[in-house]
Amino acid sequence: DVLNLLEVMSGGLNTEQRSLMAMVLMDTYHSFGFNENAESLYTREEFFNEKTGEFYHVAKKKPMPRLSDFHKRLVAVAYEKKNNELIKIANGLTMFLSGGIYDLFDCYTSPDLANFKDAPLVTFDISKLEENILRPIGMYVAMSWCWEKFVKKNPHIKKRVICDEAWMLVNKNMAGFRYTSQFLENCSRRIRKRNGGLLIASQNFLEFANNEQGKAVLTNALTSILLRQDSSDIDLLQDTFKLSDGEKGFLLGARRGEILIKMAGQTAVAQVVPFAMEERIITPEKFTDLNKK
Repeated sequence: DVLNLLEVMSGGLNTEQRSLMAMVLMDTYHSFGFNENAESLYTREEFFNEKTGEFYHVAKKKPMPRLSDFHKRLVAVAYEKKNNELIKIANGLTMFLSGGIYDLFDCYTSPDLANFKDAPLVTFDISKLEENILRPIGMYVAMSWCWEKFVKKNPHIKKRVICDEAWMLVNKNMAGFRYTSQFLENCSRRIRKRNGGLLIASQNFLEFANNEQGKAVLTNALTSILLRQDSSDIDLLQDTFKLSDGEKGFLLGARRGEILIKMAGQTAVAQVVPFAMEERIITPEKFTDLNKK
């Protein structure tokens, strides 16, 4: 995961560069005392219980390396091997280090995440991240965390991953799209085995239709909810979802709140009407004056 993240930050790596980066990454963890043994994650500290007069060995997690720790080792290896490509990569990563303009990833995980299991809802908001550089990195970090720490854990608990504006994850113009689109495909194929479900929402159907992983996500969806469609997208949409001419005509003329639901080979038309409490949540500005009164 860290190696893939570094590739997203670097804008892509060839096989040799990826191999060298992997070696430097392993060396960095080894220098912090980590190896393949899970016990290497901890130090054992003695604790004296004054009441019982007994000594205990308490496991305490070692500090993890940060991006800047990896970068120092990368620079040293690059100049030692006189590898100009690695030197360029190291120079490119400088802006992500502490003190750089994009330094938000060179830090330790926030302790606020320690008790996320007690939260009924965990939200990653990447809307304020700079679109071309930071947002793809933020998406990759969020996706990796969701799968490793949320989906794969606690298989006895039902959970759901909701991805809004999912077209950004499969857009070929976004840096790192191979990893984010691969996440969506893996999630759509395997999340049911982890007692979970994936819900994606998008207004840009063509981004999914033009991406192999995106197509796989649509194919693996058990339920599809379609709203009014533009005439420029409708033919491809009809072919993808095997719509009849009647269903096609409905989507071209659907009014606000009218939806087409397809599930297990069956089709239904529905009208969505929000409850008053839902409307307050979705459009709170309409009720500002009302609340003051």
